[in-house]
Amino acid sequence: MDGDYPGSVAGKRHHHLPAFLLRRFAERSGKREGLVWRLDMGSGQPRPVNPKREAALRHYYSVELPDGTKDTSPEDVIEAVENKTARALHSRLAL
Repeated sequence: MDGDYPGSVAGKRHHHLPAFLLRRFAERSGKREGLVWRLDMGSGQPRPVNPKREAALRHYYSVELPDGTKDTSPEDVIEAVENKTARALHSRLAL
């Protein structure tokens, strides 16, 4: 991906809190391994969830252009940066 920013896939999920950071809080053993805890604000009850699906929205960083189309290039750049950062941290910290 060096210098390459591939086009986004339609409907792609983007994390406003990077998933690689969320995974650092995941359970490390047992039947909930790999899950993080999320507080349901309505019920006040915590529940285990997959970090892949948390703190993410579709087209979070895309920009709507005056003609009504979406420019996903900001998403592509952020995705590339987050992927490189995750790899660098993983190799450095042995996540």
